[in-house]
This record gives sequence, C-alpha cells and structure tokens, in this order.
Amino acid sequence: MDYLSDGSVMASDYILGISDDEGIRQGDVIRSLPAGNDAQVRYGFIITADCDIAQNKASDQFTWLTIVPAEQYLDLHWAPQQLRRITEKQTRVACEKLNGRITRFSAGLTPLDAISLQKWLTEATPEAIVAAVESSDQELISLLACVKLALGYGSSGSRLADLRQAWSLLGRSTRAQQAAVKEAFDSERGFPDFVLVPELPMANGYGFVILLRSISTIHSEELFRSEIDARIVGKPDAFHRIGRFSDGLRFLVAQKLAFLFSRIGMPTEFELACEAATELLVDSLKIDAGGQ
Repeated sequence: MDYLSDGSVMASDYILGISDDEGIRQGDVIRSLPAGNDAQVRYGFIITADCDIAQNKASDQFTWLTIVPAEQYLDLHWAPQQLRRITEKQTRVACEKLNGRITRFSAGLTPLDAISLQKWLTEATPEAIVAAVESSDQELISLLACVKLALGYGSSGSRLADLRQAWSLLGRSTRAQQAAVKEAFDSERGFPDFVLVPELPMANGYGFVILLRSISTIHSEELFRSEIDARIVGKPDAFHRIGRFSDGLRFLVAQKLAFLFSRIGMPTEFELACEAATELLVDSLKIDAGGQ
C-alpha cells in the first residue's frame, strides 16, 4: 500500500505516495499554512519542468500555479465574469425598453445609453426609474434590479450569491442555475484557464481548481520538502510539499497551460468575416421544404 509523506494512505490513483527525501519535482502539491487569524491556507502546483530542475536552469526558482477550493473559484473568478456578461446584455435590453417608453410618453427625458443608465441606477431605485418613464412594469423593475445587483450595488458580499439572485430576477429556474454552475467546470468548452481536481492531499473538502493564469515563483530556500522540515527551521507558515500528482495529471496541466498561452488571436475583422462566411455556408446548405 502507498502512503503520503505524513504517513496517511494515498487518497487516490492521481495522488502519489512519496518520501520526504525526494527532491521537488513538477507535479508536487505545495501548501502554506496561515500566519495569522485572518490568513487562509494557500495551495499550489509546481509547474517547472523536471529537466529544468535537474539541470538547474530555473536559477533556484520554482514556478507554481495557484490552487483554490472550487467554491472560491466560483465566487471570486467565475461569478464576476458571469455578472459582467449580465451587465452588458441586460443593460442593452433595459435601455431599449426604457427608450421605447421615453420616445412615446416621456418627451422631457433624454434617451439612455449604457453609461447613463448605469449612472442613474447609482442614484435611484429601479422602481423610481420605471415610474419616471410613466410605467409600473414589474418585469422591467426586476430587469433593472438585476443590472444594479450585477454592477455590485447592494451586494451580499458573495458574488456567487449575487449571481444566483440576479438569475432569479431574470426568471431563471433553480435547475437551470445548477446546470450553469456545472457548465462552469466543463473543461471542453472554449479555452478553459483552469483544471479541476476532485481533491488534494491533506486538504479538507472536495473540488479544487488549478488556476492556469495565476503563475508565481518561489525561491528554493523558501520551499520545503515537508511540513516537518519547515517547522525545524522555524518557518511553520512557509510553503512545503504535501503530495504529488501522478504523471498523467501533471502532464495534463502542463499541456493545458501551454495551449492556453500559445493561442494566436486574430483581429476582430477576421473573426467577423469568419462568422459571415459560416452564415453564408449554412444558408447555401438549406434544403427546400419539399425536399427529402
């Protein structure tokens, strides 16, 4: 049976049992314990290639990727992105609805754009704005409340909770919300900048996310092979190894990292031209209604 460096049984086949005597390698999972009451446990993934470590090409520096609990990823990374999308889309929809009312019934008001509407929301409630255009449309009030919340006004302090409330204001069902959260971890959609792992060695909870864009370096003297080594030298809160991912998982992370930063972006005009060409192709493939 395999064991981890603290003597516990190996958690799964993607977390390897290692000895404290082994040197730091790519795929090692590292941890830093809290230094104060307000601090949090920090986790990382060593991404420096084994050949660079062996040949000392990294100048005694290790490159590592931040790992966070899945719930923290949703709250601090994914939910803000979703709220920005809601702001962009629903602000446009709200402007169209309000400007329609302004054109027909409120000649004294200037037509709104995204900037002026968002500024108005900082000064007035959704109900007051709707009343100003001589309306009592509850759906429009909910839409404006959604935009205001997405902008961060009246936030609960959790952006994930704000997102769920914004979805509810838009009429999105609980089942649809749960499906959207699951899609957040779909690594096959688009160009993901994360890798989800079910668990970490010596860590509570399930679901942790390796952030491929959160890249840092640490000097070899500040990274210890075990928690015991860190405590011996009087640095209990220093980074130390708590386990190692299997070759398959570490290679997967390295591959996704390389793919993420090797993509070549094209100008907007080129992307639009590709979309137009695709639409023309789809139109040319239409089959007559009477065809087979």
